[in-house]
Amino acid sequence: MDSLSKVVDKGTDWLTKSVGREIGYFFIYERSIKSLDKECERLENIRSGVQQGAEASRRNSRNLAPSVQAWLTSVDTTTADVATILQ
Repeated sequence: MDSLSKVVDKGTDWLTKSVGREIGYFFIYERSIKSLDKECERLENIRSGVQQGAEASRRNSRNLAPSVQAWLTSVDTTTADVATILQ
């Protein structure tokens, strides 16, 4: 009976740890998704400010640096990817 008891105890211990680990993964995932959403919103706000500056430059007949246009395009792609993930 002692050996059966030890096997059951080890099995129960292993099962408890496994379930606890999986629940932990869920909470980490949820926290990561919330963080991703928050950072994406922050990026969109920064993009809005850069876009306003770019439009002001265009109105004043100034050329935009290629890096600025590339950054704006990159942000559009990134926010679209994040929107797809968050759906």
